[in-house]
Amino acid sequence: MSILSLSLAFLLLFHGTCLALRPFQQTQNQCQIQRINALEPNEHVEAEAGYTEFFDSGDQQFQCAGVEVIRHHIQPQGLMLPSYINTPLMVYILQGRGYQGIMLPGCPETFQSSQQAEERGFQDRHQKIRHFREGDMIVIPAGAAHWMYNDGQEEIVAIVMLDSTNEVNQLDQFHRVCI
Repeated sequence: MSILSLSLAFLLLFHGTCLALRPFQQTQNQCQIQRINALEPNEHVEAEAGYTEFFDSGDQQFQCAGVEVIRHHIQPQGLMLPSYINTPLMVYILQGRGYQGIMLPGCPETFQSSQQAEERGFQDRHQKIRHFREGDMIVIPAGAAHWMYNDGQEEIVAIVMLDSTNEVNQLDQFHRVCI
């Protein structure tokens, strides 16, 4: 529980820093939290490689911070299938290690033909693959599809914070996950 409280405190600090970079939209009296409470997830979704827990986005702490929180659990040798979301994400790896990929959109002219790729060795210019481990922070821009693979011997626990008040999220007040 203390890790979730610490994560939420870090998130409030991160989001406050982001708000300082753009015009302040709320008055000081609209959002006052006297104390941060540890919260339990209110929704649990099973998947083949693990499960995802969703926290109540209507909670005052999350609304004040302008974020939504998700916790992924990925079993050893498990793949969290590629997903897309319309908000920027910040992922904290609480436990485990693995690989994470981000697919970045590009112009069709920049894609290599299979013949060109064979001549120079395969290089995917539209996907960034990185290794991560416990304690790492991963930032994913709005609109980028992403995935995670657990190559370790222990479960991955990843805390995901979605910035639901960003300028990029123009269509909806709430995030949408497309799998």
